[in-house]
Amino acid sequence: MRVVIADETGLVKNVALEASTAELLSGPSQNRATSARHLSWSESDVVVGRVNGAVDCHALNGASPWSFTRDGSPVGLGVVAEFGSIVRCNTAGRVEVVHPLHVKPNPPSFEVGHDIHTMRVDPFGSHVIGIGGKERDLNLWNLETQTAVFKAKNITHDNLDMRVPVWVKALAFLPRPASDSSGHRVVVGTAYHQIRIYDTNTKRRPVSETTFGDHPITSLVVQDHRIIFGDTAGNV
Repeated sequence: MRVVIADETGLVKNVALEASTAELLSGPSQNRATSARHLSWSESDVVVGRVNGAVDCHALNGASPWSFTRDGSPVGLGVVAEFGSIVRCNTAGRVEVVHPLHVKPNPPSFEVGHDIHTMRVDPFGSHVIGIGGKERDLNLWNLETQTAVFKAKNITHDNLDMRVPVWVKALAFLPRPASDSSGHRVVVGTAYHQIRIYDTNTKRRPVSETTFGDHPITSLVVQDHRIIFGDTAGNV
């Protein structure tokens, strides 16, 4: 079993657990200006988004790495499997798609709004991304048309009739039922330690909401029909 890890000093390593060995994929120099913020897979390659705007693609089969640089620190990085296209979003809400194999021209960048804190690519092949942030509820955007296809609606006011604040920190796409290939199901983690699930075929508000612990939820992983999440206190 192999695990690829990256750290805040910019190093990227390919670790073979059984052999207890590690191969350095990035250069030997360490610099917090090139801190790794995001990792994403593209078949046998791993794509690294760095705090300085650089994006590196490292081939695990020994092929030469390549990279490009864009403005702004990334809040999300993903790969569209069909073309191996790399999707990147920065804190200002600029989304860019890069086709490394030049199978088609790179489309122009587009804006999804400010104060974005997370972006994920739908892994189920629909060319859709999800974004969210501080007072930026879940939005789904189509990469081909560069238009919003779903905008979540905030939950109703609390029992004091006060507006509930919005702060999306993490999100992930859930598998769609085999009987329904349309629409999207998305799970969201918030800075107010809420887990919300949305079904775009049902309504704009979450179909489920649960509160866990006391700390912001910053990471989410979906495995089959299970949701694994972590918070800023290190709880999983």
